[in-house]
Amino acid sequence: MNRKIGLYIFLGLFYTCTFFVYAQENQEKQLLSRLKSSKSSFERIQTLDLLHSYYSNHNLREKRKTTASLKKLDSQVLGDVESSIIKLNLAEQLLIDGDLKEFEKLFSRHLINYNFSDVVLNHRNQILKCHFYYYFGGKDYKQLIRSELTAIKKTRKNKLISESYRMLSTTFKWDKQLDSALYYSEIATDLASRSNSKITLFQALKNQGEIQKYFGNNREAITKELECIQVSNELKNDLLKSFAYRDIGFILLSTGNSDGAYLYFERALQIGGRKLDNVEVDKLSLAQALCRINSGNQKQIKSNFKNLFDNESIEKDGNLNTFKAYVQGRFFESEKNWNSAINSYNKALISFQSRKDFANVSLSKQRIGNVFLKLKKYQEAELNLNESLKILSRWRNLDHTTNDNYLLLAQIYNSTNRIKDAFDFQKKYIDNLNKNNFSREAVIISDLTESNLREEREQFINLQKASIEKEKKAKEKLESQRTRNLLITVIIALTLILALVIMYLRTKQIRSLQDQKEAEMSQALLRTQMNPHFVFNAMSVIQSYIFTHNPEKSSKFLVNFSKLMRLILENSPKEFISLELESEILEKYLNTQKLRFEERFEFEIDFDEDLIFQKAMVPPMITQPFVENAIEHGQLHTVENGKISVSASRNNDMLQIVIKDNGIGRKSSAKTKKIKTHKSMAINMTRERIEILNRKYRSNGNLTIEDTDAKTGLGTQVTILLPLKFE
Repeated sequence: MNRKIGLYIFLGLFYTCTFFVYAQENQEKQLLSRLKSSKSSFERIQTLDLLHSYYSNHNLREKRKTTASLKKLDSQVLGDVESSIIKLNLAEQLLIDGDLKEFEKLFSRHLINYNFSDVVLNHRNQILKCHFYYYFGGKDYKQLIRSELTAIKKTRKNKLISESYRMLSTTFKWDKQLDSALYYSEIATDLASRSNSKITLFQALKNQGEIQKYFGNNREAITKELECIQVSNELKNDLLKSFAYRDIGFILLSTGNSDGAYLYFERALQIGGRKLDNVEVDKLSLAQALCRINSGNQKQIKSNFKNLFDNESIEKDGNLNTFKAYVQGRFFESEKNWNSAINSYNKALISFQSRKDFANVSLSKQRIGNVFLKLKKYQEAELNLNESLKILSRWRNLDHTTNDNYLLLAQIYNSTNRIKDAFDFQKKYIDNLNKNNFSREAVIISDLTESNLREEREQFINLQKASIEKEKKAKEKLESQRTRNLLITVIIALTLILALVIMYLRTKQIRSLQDQKEAEMSQALLRTQMNPHFVFNAMSVIQSYIFTHNPEKSSKFLVNFSKLMRLILENSPKEFISLELESEILEKYLNTQKLRFEERFEFEIDFDEDLIFQKAMVPPMITQPFVENAIEHGQLHTVENGKISVSASRNNDMLQIVIKDNGIGRKSSAKTKKIKTHKSMAINMTRERIEILNRKYRSNGNLTIEDTDAKTGLGTQVTILLPLKFE
């Protein structure tokens, strides 16, 4: 029973964790889907707020787009809550971008006295309020965050409590109180490790690293950043990993390891990829430029970084513009363009002072003092270096920068013949070197960072080896499966192809037989329609003979007619008959008609002997309708020397039959009432018969009717082209 309960608990935890991971992976899709289906402005803004926070840790490029969407909505008429949520996001972004002027304007007008009913939104507003009081004064920012911490503890949300302790540690960092800053940052990290958010842990560790770096404890700062890399690996979050690599690069830069710093900045760019926005990319590019300047590679600086100094997007970001001014100062200094160097350093100095970035204020003063020393303006150089030392005296452990100031002051005093002062500062420089052993610390830091890169390379190589080995085994297994599957596939394919071919041929055969049968039935039907027409005319002739009491002619006509009918009845059902038989039928028909019209016209049948010998085939009674039309409508019996001729010959693999008469012609025939009221059914039927033959035998048979004499319009010539077939 206990085992079953344990199993259920395990499964419950497993599915809970799985669901949590799944929810995390699909958070962006869910938010985008929710944004798309938002029905109210409040729901849309609330979702954009969540997306803005999500992209802060996952995709800076998309975060910029979300910021633009919020700005667009801010111009619309909205309720108090919606407007405040938008302004909260915009204020956070302005603070990140270092645009303190716009931040002060926005926060003091809309948010400083605003209280959100939502705990998380109000917490974020209190964090911004601490920054506002630090930069612009007004209230005790430390007391403010303590009050917020007391309130937020009631929520029992480790993530929010951790963020409050993190902010409290930052206030002690601002006040140069290292021990308290480290103490509260440790509490923040401990709470973050007990929360469900690895991102909160990453932020707490990064806060510890920033505090250590702020006080010059570079080795401890590097250690924390390496822990951040480990957490980002667990999260599989490339953006956070890129942040850690960037900050390690800046720590290495401050220790003088420009080559190592350059590698870390390059890795930050590679890892971040398309998830970095233009501001972050420009920051890393400027940092690489500074590394090149420190390494003395002037040629590469000029070719690679000229466009970077002219980049307009940098001007739009306060922090980045300040950093750019400092890097330009270093560039002009390395080029011995002293006046431009001082101008750039002063521009950076003003911005650093407004941001209360005293470490960089001190560094800028030192660089200005160094330039004045090069110009032999010793008084200005001494003033700036002493101001730099005064600022540094508030820190415990910025001895590297302090020592550089000692050395530069010793050079000034030596150049102005103040030998005692020069000796004193030279002694301070040497004592500080012996006390802190900067070179040893630099070596340790270098070893730590190189070890990380080496481990990363080794992990990558091991992963590649494992992947290759796994791929090799899988390939071998797939190869055997593929061979077997290929054989089966080929057999199935061949079977299917064979079946399809058989089905196709069978279908084609059935269709062909069906088409042939249909054609034959159509031909038979047409012939059946034609036969009564001919019989009716023949019977009329016999009837006229009987009426005129001419038994001799009636008998002769009836004998010819009976022989003709016998031939027609025997051959009419056939699709084709021989050309010779067609000649015989035609001859008997014309003789019958000649008897009918008292021998008043002549006829001629001229069929090619070679075709008759080769037993050429022709559809039965194909000529009869036109012979009948020539006699009936051409009125051959009324024309002097009336004549009709029928010929058959070969014409380019086609059988050509020509029926020609010298009758009254089509125009005169058309005037008769008979033609006006009765369209020749025979012509239409013949055209249809030819069309059926064309479809069946894929030929180009046709029927043309024209005047025998084009000038006078007398006579008619009918030309029939048929597929040439042999018995």
